[in-house]
Amino acid sequence: ARKLEFYTLARQAGQRVWAEHLRKRKGDRWDDPAGRNDVLILAGVAYYQWLLGNRAEAIATYEELLTLNPGDHLHVFALLLVCYLEERTVHAAQTARDRADAKITADEDAGRESRDSSLTYNYALSLIQIGAADEQEEQEILRALDEAIGENPFVPLLLLGDWEMPRALPSAWTYGEYTEAIDYASYAKNAWSMTPGALDMLRDRVAKVDLPDEPDFVEMDQNPTRLSTIKEYLGVD
Repeated sequence: ARKLEFYTLARQAGQRVWAEHLRKRKGDRWDDPAGRNDVLILAGVAYYQWLLGNRAEAIATYEELLTLNPGDHLHVFALLLVCYLEERTVHAAQTARDRADAKITADEDAGRESRDSSLTYNYALSLIQIGAADEQEEQEILRALDEAIGENPFVPLLLLGDWEMPRALPSAWTYGEYTEAIDYASYAKNAWSMTPGALDMLRDRVAKVDLPDEPDFVEMDQNPTRLSTIKEYLGVD
């Protein structure tokens, strides 16, 4: 609660000092020093709102962050989807499904890979929460799980608790690798655990594929995909 208060007061102070400058600033705030500072502080507000269980407030703050920083340098979109999924309502799950699907489609239309397994895992979890009304929809859920596992086979082993989470988060992660799985599980494991039947379905699907051996240590890639979603920007271990 103290950290949320700290970030909230810091945002208010920054707004007072930089209000006129930020009003005149057009485009992504990440490209402006004062704007970047504002985004970083607001990310702290959103994170601690979420951590304290104030999901509705966190969702609103994360949505604001994506407006201010469309480039999403802080990987806010992944945290936003998890907030929706932790609500565990059909409407919230449908929102998460539609937003994840739109992002994947937008990346494909732009001729680029999403290179972010959180999108496929969150999409699969949203379908589980919505539920299947018939065999066709059930098959869609299974295909989504298979696609997610294919993108990053390390994730299920952490979500299911077969492997222990490392004591410290990696400072950066690489798409499809163990580091990405650690990063995703660090903020999404609760959403999976809170969803009835989700981990059972995941375990059933991973039983049908060959999974990687547990690494002896966390190896960092020289060219990671992104910095850690929460550690590097917020100092969270």
